[in-house]
Amino acid sequence: GAGMSWVVEDGATGLQAEPGDATSLAAALETLRLDPALAKKLGRAGQRRFEETFSIGTSVESLLEIYASVAPQAKTA
Repeated sequence: GAGMSWVVEDGATGLQAEPGDATSLAAALETLRLDPALAKKLGRAGQRRFEETFSIGTSVESLLEIYASVAPQAKTA
């Protein structure tokens, strides 16, 4: 994916605003300001998504899988 849409799942792990649209950003921030429970829920979900998707352990594991898929098999004598 590209951009923030693959990082932040709108309404699930955060709120997205249109790039370059200050009104859209202000509306998202106002939503969070007016609904602290939603802000907390999105924050927790975002942290969980980060830990599951972007942590160093997950990143290393994914990279090793890529290496294993493209590396020639080692020959044993």
